[in-house]
Amino acid sequence: RLCMYLVELTMQEYRMLKYLPSVIAASAVCLAQKMLRSGSWNSVMQHHTCYPEATLLPCVKDMNAILKSAPKNSLTAVRKKYSQDKYAGVAHIPAIDV
Repeated sequence: RLCMYLVELTMQEYRMLKYLPSVIAASAVCLAQKMLRSGSWNSVMQHHTCYPEATLLPCVKDMNAILKSAPKNSLTAVRKKYSQDKYAGVAHIPAIDV
């Protein structure tokens, strides 16, 4: 659900249009792994997404910046949605330094 939240946050940002949808999806998985400390971007992930981590880092950094600014953003619907128990409250997971 954290990946879904990250992707939905990017949909509100014009600057994210420069990334392919597949890059956004892979970057959401990469950032979620880092946030949850649940592994790293390895050869299996690279094989299935066709993206090495180095290619994803610019998008991951932009996504993380959006996540950090989410509490101050005037567009609150996505944050409220993912704050609910129904979505495991993933909006409350803090951003990290990437």
